[in-house]
Amino acid sequence: MKLLPALRRLWTSLPPQTWTEIYAAIITLLLLFLAAAWLLDALKGALP
Repeated sequence: MKLLPALRRLWTSLPPQTWTEIYAAIITLLLLFLAAAWLLDALKGALP
C-alpha cells in the first residue's frame, strides 16, 4: 500500500485553507444537485 503515505503527504502539504475551500465546493455541489433534483421533481408535478 503505497497509496496511504502518498495521501498522508498530500494531506499535510495542503494548507488548511485549501481544505475548507474543498469542503465548501463539495457542499455547494451537493446543494446544487439537491436543488436541481427538487426543481425537476416540481416540474414533473406541474406537467400534465
